[in-house]
Amino acid sequence: MKLKGSVLDDAKGKATKVAGESMAKVDDMVDDLKSALGVFESFGFRASKLNMELGAMPAISTSISGSLDKVDVEGLKKLIEENEQNKLLCGMLNALIKARQLRDRIEMDSFTGTTLDIKLGAPPKLSFHLRETI
Repeated sequence: MKLKGSVLDDAKGKATKVAGESMAKVDDMVDDLKSALGVFESFGFRASKLNMELGAMPAISTSISGSLDKVDVEGLKKLIEENEQNKLLCGMLNALIKARQLRDRIEMDSFTGTTLDIKLGAPPKLSFHLRETI
């Protein structure tokens, strides 16, 4: 079965539009991530990997690691209030607060490090794990 020229052209046009919208989303995600990583670097956290998935549902993943001993929960809460419009940054800061609170609650002082895993896409995902620093 052959597609008529106008149907094929219409499909190509829609695919091009979706690809353009996807790349615009990627640009926005990169800008948001760059801004958030700058904040985390200011208190000693650093990105250890970066992964990008391209397609109709693009996604960017990264992991950032640092010391829980440098986490000032009250200072992070203040940062959240000051940046409430930045949903990514606030989510990352809240995850860091939860990591510190969990470490303190289980009283595992040997777990001085944490890694936040961030996936920006549909849907976004934030997770953390605690680790022992030797």
